[in-house]
Amino acid sequence: MNASIRAHTVRGNVKGPITCPRESLQSSNAFNPCFGSEPSRDTFKPNVTGVEVALSVWSADRANSAFVGAGENWLKPRFQVGFTSGTGSVDNTRVEVDLTRTVLFAGFNRRFSRKLDGTAELYTVPADVTLFRAAFSYLAF
Repeated sequence: MNASIRAHTVRGNVKGPITCPRESLQSSNAFNPCFGSEPSRDTFKPNVTGVEVALSVWSADRANSAFVGAGENWLKPRFQVGFTSGTGSVDNTRVEVDLTRTVLFAGFNRRFSRKLDGTAELYTVPADVTLFRAAFSYLAF
């Protein structure tokens, strides 16, 4: 049996017309969204960090493994609207979320050759979502 720890983080800034891109602009009704002639200048910061612990077992020929694990994700995304309407009103609404989410996962790994393997994993955040993930890895060198 093997134990492993994996950690991840996502940081950065996404800037651009998210709330009111050019194709959503309209000039027919000042009470409807995106009334104006200039796209929004919004900012999104994902701010996600997580850590997970996994236990795995390998078959005798080391061609197959199964794993289970659990972890914690800290999500602190930030979004700020940057839109000035055709009437001159400024929308600089901020959306801030601070969440802690427990994750559980289990999966199977198959080594097809010395250079190629595949993984199938069920990954769940019980409070929000369950995903099935599949991946192939190829060792180029």
